[in-house]
Amino acid sequence: MSVQALFMKLNRKLQGYYNYYGVRGNYQSLNSFVYRVWQLLYKWLNRRSQRRSYNVKGFKGLVKDFGIAKPRICHDF
Repeated sequence: MSVQALFMKLNRKLQGYYNYYGVRGNYQSLNSFVYRVWQLLYKWLNRRSQRRSYNVKGFKGLVKDFGIAKPRICHDF
């Protein structure tokens, strides 16, 4: 899967997660969830070949180029 397709699919899944769990008072949990997604994405992108594909600086540049959906509160219950 190309990196662009991966980020598009990831952002769609994150939007669905935010729409479901994005209630008032849950922003800290959403933020920690996104941080964990960053960690896992970095880990799995580096496992695509026998050597590391990205260092931290390169990964941050990749995320800056493609973007990861930021957590937001959707419901005000």
